Amino acid sequence: MLSQTDILALFQQLRGRSKEAQKSAAARLVTLALEAGGPTAILRAGADLPLLLARVNNGRTSNVRYWALHTLTKLTVPEEGRPAVAAAGAIPAVVDVLLNSSEQDMLLTAAGLLRNLAHDTDTWVPAMQDAGAFETLTHVLRRTSDSGVLQQVGSALCNATAFNLSPIKAAAAAACIAAGAHTQLLRHLSSGSLGAEAKDALAAATRALCNHVAGKAAVVEAGGLDVLARCLKDSSAGVQMEAAAAFVNLARGSEQYSSAVAAHPQALPALALLLHSSEAEVQATALAAFSNITWNSPSSSSALVASGALTGMVHVLQHSSDPEQLIDAAEQLAVLAARAQNARDAAVAAGAVAALQHLLSSTNSSICSAAAEALENLDAGEGGDEQEPPAKRSRRRR
Repeated sequence: MLSQTDILALFQQLRGRSKEAQKSAAARLVTLALEAGGPTAILRAGADLPLLLARVNNGRTSNVRYWALHTLTKLTVPEEGRPAVAAAGAIPAVVDVLLNSSEQDMLLTAAGLLRNLAHDTDTWVPAMQDAGAFETLTHVLRRTSDSGVLQQVGSALCNATAFNLSPIKAAAAAACIAAGAHTQLLRHLSSGSLGAEAKDALAAATRALCNHVAGKAAVVEAGGLDVLARCLKDSSAGVQMEAAAAFVNLARGSEQYSSAVAAHPQALPALALLLHSSEAEVQATALAAFSNITWNSPSSSSALVASGALTGMVHVLQHSSDPEQLIDAAEQLAVLAARAQNARDAAVAAGAVAALQHLLSSTNSSICSAAAEALENLDAGEGGDEQEPPAKRSRRRR
């Protein structure tokens, strides 16, 4: 690891106009930035960040410009580096790179810097919006098919709009939608030539937009249900999970979109298959999607039964060790059994009674309670009872 004196000497060398001096200094700085602890060492040495930004624009060679940008992006990996990089004016500078560069490495690295600044915080999202970042990222989506660039752009859009429903995130989502980002995301997701990591990131960005009211409408109107339903069948578990999470968000708190998902000919059957996934996160996300649809669209019970969802829920009861999943699956069975005889028949045929009875011996009182409620509602249908028993209100109603 270089000393602080050596690091400052590299910045002094980078100030020179000599092509060779700039190349040597930029190469050594980016090498240091790629080392474990390197970004922190550069920051603590008192790095001249405005100089790095200047070299992004006016470095004597393309390598100098790229290495300067790559160093800046690496400095935003540790949380402590983000305020200094943003304060130096990096956001408008990288937006300019995204708008004007034709070099894939520059586009990828510039989008990566925005991704890092938006990670787990709203702090720099307004500055990104003011600089036109979302329109520019959408512009990049329109003009590239490079998987590496698409992965970073998708991650930047996801980080800027996901994780909470704050006014800042909502404004960012609205800017993305106004720019047409959702249509470009769906276009690329429909492509058969994407790498798995790029497809995962683009699906995550779509999922994030579906968390917002305006995003739900925009994605559905643009044909997003078809695209997301196909993503549920993707060979990548990551893509499956992000697509399922998009359906979770679409159905959350909305009877309109819960019913739209339930009415789609491919969505529910594909989600039902994911309840049998060996990937715990995929299974849990699919179960959460069904939970939102179950609670928010009472009229969709028949579609849920026809999709094979109840068989999947029983599979969860039989094989999951996650208390939340067990409770969620039992509660959904209770609600569906309370609504319709065919739901009771399907659950019983899938082995729900034995699975629920086994859960009655759990040491978790919430699991026992949910299982008992489901058994009560399943039993209410025996003997041809035509009266729909009331569904008990869940403590986790969505």
